[in-house]
Amino acid sequence: MKRIIISVILLLLATVSHAQKDWDEFRDSLFYLLNTNKLTQAEKIGAYHMIAQIYSASDLKSTYMYGMKGLELAKKAGNKEMIATFYRYIGSTYIYTASYDTAHYYVQKEIDIAEEINDRYLLMHSNFNKGNLYARQGKLLQAVEYYQKAVGYYKEPYKCLFFEEILDNLDKTYFCRGPQRIYILGLANAGECFRRLKKPERALYYLTTAKEAMETKGMEADGGCYAQIYRELGYVYFAQGYIDKALEYQMKIMDKFGKRSPIVESDCKEALAKIYVIKKEYDKALECANDCLEIAQFLGDPYMDVVAWNSFAEIYRAQGRYKECEEAAMKAWNIDSTSLDFASVSAINIAYANLYLGNNDKAAAFFKKNELFHEQKNDKNFQESMADMEIKYETEKKEIRITSLEKERQLYVWLGVAGILFAMALGIVFWQKNKNMRKEKQLIATRSVLDGEMSERTRLARDLHDRLSGNLSAVKIGLNNNEPQQSISNKLDKCIEEIRNVAHNLMPKSLQYGLKTALEDFAAQFPNVHFHFFGKEGNIEERTAFVAYCCANEMVNNSLWHSGAKNINLQMVQDKKLVSLTVQDDGCGFDEKMTSKGIGLKNIYDRVTSSNGKIDIVTSPSKGTEIIIELKTGNA
Repeated sequence: MKRIIISVILLLLATVSHAQKDWDEFRDSLFYLLNTNKLTQAEKIGAYHMIAQIYSASDLKSTYMYGMKGLELAKKAGNKEMIATFYRYIGSTYIYTASYDTAHYYVQKEIDIAEEINDRYLLMHSNFNKGNLYARQGKLLQAVEYYQKAVGYYKEPYKCLFFEEILDNLDKTYFCRGPQRIYILGLANAGECFRRLKKPERALYYLTTAKEAMETKGMEADGGCYAQIYRELGYVYFAQGYIDKALEYQMKIMDKFGKRSPIVESDCKEALAKIYVIKKEYDKALECANDCLEIAQFLGDPYMDVVAWNSFAEIYRAQGRYKECEEAAMKAWNIDSTSLDFASVSAINIAYANLYLGNNDKAAAFFKKNELFHEQKNDKNFQESMADMEIKYETEKKEIRITSLEKERQLYVWLGVAGILFAMALGIVFWQKNKNMRKEKQLIATRSVLDGEMSERTRLARDLHDRLSGNLSAVKIGLNNNEPQQSISNKLDKCIEEIRNVAHNLMPKSLQYGLKTALEDFAAQFPNVHFHFFGKEGNIEERTAFVAYCCANEMVNNSLWHSGAKNINLQMVQDKKLVSLTVQDDGCGFDEKMTSKGIGLKNIYDRVTSSNGKIDIVTSPSKGTEIIIELKTGNA
């Protein structure tokens, strides 16, 4: 009977809307049930979990307190899933109070348990939490790495980690969409990191992907997701100079969710303060900065304190109020003097304020501090990490492209079926027409093959002329001049080596071990050619492999001999049905209108066309060249 009464209470609470008042009532009812001792130990753990989750968006102290209570019960029960979950809530409170060493301890404990029991849900959450930790510290590349890991663990469907008996009677929409929420926020937060790294293209890629996921999964009503995506999109528009568009995005968030979440409101007010400074509406900017400060003090969040005081400093600096600028920036600096981005903002504001105030020594000292922050951002390890991120980003784009092509093929299959049915209905009227079209296509394909063979003969003749003719002439001159036998022998060795190179390019021995191996060997010949492979190596039809190798050879040689490139990336992406080759260089580029006149490009076009492949060229003078070809592997 007691169970029935409890279930009925929770059912009634679950049927109301998710307004703040309703959540307060739900939380208070959970407190009532806990105080009456009518819940089992497992149900108490679940209740503390829900309470901590409700408080997590607005009350860090309560989140910590009930997280600790839940942790104690979970440890007694030996429930590792819930132990890790409460570590997450406790770790989050330390992240948002800038106690980063303690936060790292709890976040790592969560990750360790998640890895021990191999729970994808926990692994997703724990890596997301670690991304938040690094983002707060200004370690943006590390943050992106963990956000990407979190996103990679997403897989539907997911179970909900709550007590079963009550769960059966609850509206699970809010609590059971956690994985979808983390997936979307992981993408959006990665976008924010790239925005802060001044990589707007990368930022837009992650933010638009997050926006599409939010809309597809019906998560527009989630204030956290909506606000993070649109706030960051607004920042990107702001950086591009679209101030009114940026203002529109921030006001949308404020109107829809601003008053429901202190964190969302603070983030929006920070963005609005920057926008109003540009618009020279300083009173509005100061009002927004003051709201940020009040929220930061309400939540006890030092990170938000820094953001608020830096906002004040930038407003005062724009107004020429340098004494007040220096005071506000010093308050931010005294809270955080280590993070690469926020401390850097404080340092530059202090430096400029003191410069205008005539305090040259102090100005010079903080200009130096700011310079050191930039040196950290530009050191070798940082740049290498950025390069790795660039590769991951390009790989993601290629994988999405492959997935898109697969969807296109499926669509074409269905359209083809519909077309067949339609053709059957029309009957013999179109039969003859289709027959003629097939003949025409066959003629085109045959012509392309012949053109490709002719181009290959042309290339072979060119290689023999360019590589061999000069060396043979040197041998002839040496013989006429009675050069020593050893000298003549060395020149003949060079001729033999060039013949081998030409033959190798036609059909390398390494191709028998697979296209990947052949391309690795080919790239290894040149110090500035870097080979990357992504996907899963599998069988490729022999002719397709040969065509792909010849195209890669041609593309790389074009870059080597004609572009003046210092670095050339040769990338191979393979799945079961497609192989994609990309050659990207930092050379001089060329006018796309002239592509049809280049012999090398014509060779590539002919080979790809004869194999029913696709080719895409992105180039412009002085901006390098990227050539992408896609061929079917020949597998079913």
